Amino acid sequence: MTVREALDGAARQLDQAGLANGRGEAEMLLGRLLDTPRAGLYLRGDEEFDTGLARTLGLWLLRRAGGEPVQYIVGEAAYRDLVLEVGPGVFIPRPETELLVDETLRFLEGVEGARVLECCTGSGAIGLALASERADLTVVMTELSPRAIVFAARNRARLAPPAAARAHLVLGDLASALRGPFDALIANPPYVAEAERALLPRDVLDHEPGLALFAPEDGLAAILRLVDDGARVVRPGGLVALELGEEQGDTVRARFLAHPAYEDARIVLDLAGRARMALARRRFSPDVQGRAR
Repeated sequence: MTVREALDGAARQLDQAGLANGRGEAEMLLGRLLDTPRAGLYLRGDEEFDTGLARTLGLWLLRRAGGEPVQYIVGEAAYRDLVLEVGPGVFIPRPETELLVDETLRFLEGVEGARVLECCTGSGAIGLALASERADLTVVMTELSPRAIVFAARNRARLAPPAAARAHLVLGDLASALRGPFDALIANPPYVAEAERALLPRDVLDHEPGLALFAPEDGLAAILRLVDDGARVVRPGGLVALELGEEQGDTVRARFLAHPAYEDARIVLDLAGRARMALARRRFSPDVQGRAR
């Protein structure tokens, strides 16, 4: 069997399992097995495909057809310029969360030696991307799950030593154990309401950790806590940036605007025009309750 035949067969098997992007996922699985970029598979199409690797591919295809995320199967997920270790117990980073990184870097332009607090870090994707892309940035990353923070620590070890030294991990609940001042607090917190459980794709619902997905109070509990935490730990003039569900934008923006510690609250839309993030700036006024210390 050639590499081309293996790829065609894998794509056909995943298509028959009802997956929306069978060929793309077949390319990911086979590329990981052969340590080859997806485009390179076609250049190697006439090469013989090793029998041992064929057995491994067969097992991987069965796991994927059963609903296990492809990132868990290969043990890695791409995020910006990083390749992160992931597996059961840690949330798989999504491309849309890169907006948090972009907005944070844009806000901190010209702020030398900035300190960022990232809550709900999971695999460490957001915080580690910031540490790797801004050489003067210090990032403190909190995570409630002991299992997830192990992945974050392993991914930190993959960074170049100078960047890894500026990324600090804290096992804890949001910002509750920390004091500021930070120049920014950012998070992709759990924001799915229990009532929306049945709307999630089966591979997400059956495999990814519920701790990273679901929150009480119609999915808003963690977000609203972070609004209050930001008032306590972010310096005047600093940023609070929170990912949210597409129906939560008005509620979260109103919460920021009603809080005496904030100004300039706005919602950022993703490429599909859906609410994706809420941003707010800490007031400079010295007499607001909950000011950063």
